Amino acid sequence: MARDIKEFYSYQNEPAAIENLKRGLASLFQMQLSSGTTNEVDISGDCKVTYQAQQDKVTKIKALDSCKIERAGFTTPHQVLGVTSKATSVTTYKIEDSFVVAVLSEEIHALRLNFLQSIAGKILSEHWQSIRKHLQPDNLSKAEAVRSFLAFIKHLRTAKKEEILQILKAENKEVLPQLVDAVTSAQTPDSLDAILDFLDFKSTESVILQERFLYACAFASHPDEELLRALISKFKGSFGSNDIRESVMIIIGALGVIEAKKLILGGLEKAEKKEDIMMYLLALKNARLPEGIPLLLKYTETREGPISHLAATTLQRYDVPFITDEVKKTMNRIYHQNRKIHEKTVRTTAAAIILKNNPSYMEVKNILLSIGELPKEMNKYMLSIVQDILRFEMPARSPVWSGTSHSASTYSLDILYSGSGILRRSNLNIFQYIEKTPLHGIQTEKNKV
Repeated sequence: MARDIKEFYSYQNEPAAIENLKRGLASLFQMQLSSGTTNEVDISGDCKVTYQAQQDKVTKIKALDSCKIERAGFTTPHQVLGVTSKATSVTTYKIEDSFVVAVLSEEIHALRLNFLQSIAGKILSEHWQSIRKHLQPDNLSKAEAVRSFLAFIKHLRTAKKEEILQILKAENKEVLPQLVDAVTSAQTPDSLDAILDFLDFKSTESVILQERFLYACAFASHPDEELLRALISKFKGSFGSNDIRESVMIIIGALGVIEAKKLILGGLEKAEKKEDIMMYLLALKNARLPEGIPLLLKYTETREGPISHLAATTLQRYDVPFITDEVKKTMNRIYHQNRKIHEKTVRTTAAAIILKNNPSYMEVKNILLSIGELPKEMNKYMLSIVQDILRFEMPARSPVWSGTSHSASTYSLDILYSGSGILRRSNLNIFQYIEKTPLHGIQTEKNKV
């Protein structure tokens, strides 16, 4: 292997085909063993090359569009009459004991006539015709079928709608279900448009293909709004099969939840303005997404004022299984102010979360011991919380006091004043208990932060 090819030798009057073959082989064995991006001169010209080195292989990606070389042939100063092309070369070297034992090289060229963009051609070193044999029903249990399926999806992601439609329309019934899976899994606008044009939901003859499309949608790795809109649009139309119609609605529901999660959690993570953060926190308070708990912990512990308090009360709405040891550890830090000073309203909410979600003996004991050292009005507020626990059947009751009769329904009204006697917080909670399982029915708060 050579890092750079310094010179090239050939016989006088050697055939051009042989010379080009030599140049190609020389370029193939031009590589480096370390990762990085550089410029190399080979048969393609002066090109930008990226190396990705691993323990047993090296991948060389050459951006053929970046290659600088004189090319003979037709040229025109008018862009509208020209040709747009995009090309990439990927070469993988398999290495064992410092020796290259195998080389796999693939080039992809996409060509488009600017004047008539529907005329497009794609030259692939691995054609669909060579892949399709592995997707025959008899071969689906083999590992090669999986490799071929994944390789074909990569090619589909660079293909245009017309090209995909051409393949779909030309295939037979045996391979079509696998082809529909692949096209749907490509998850590009062109592949989605192609498969929707190809499938006729009014027909009862293609129910199997419609099912395969819908199953692939349900397991999509990154569904987007376009897919959701497309399914909603299809649902408003007519169907040949009522089962397919039901499946479309079920998948719309699943994708709607995914999109809502992305919108709420993504928005909360990126929000900078106070009003935007409050908006997303209120949305999360209604949605109660388990994936949002790490963000709520961050906002509760690191922010101040209304944001910290709203994040804490949002956590309060989650069911017991979601209040993990990690959540309670953070609530303990906030209540006992181990890292920073927190608002009284945030501290009392943190204490309530601990006490009402299966607290340990030491957690209850530490909160009780802290009450005498709190500001006067906060002392009263915490005492009222503890008295509610003693009076009614709540999770922290057993470590504190036993012998109270069971109550199926209860409420608590806690009021916190500032040192000057101004109302700081009032908190009304209504709970329903069935066999010690709580349901937080209503929470009404009034805060002055």
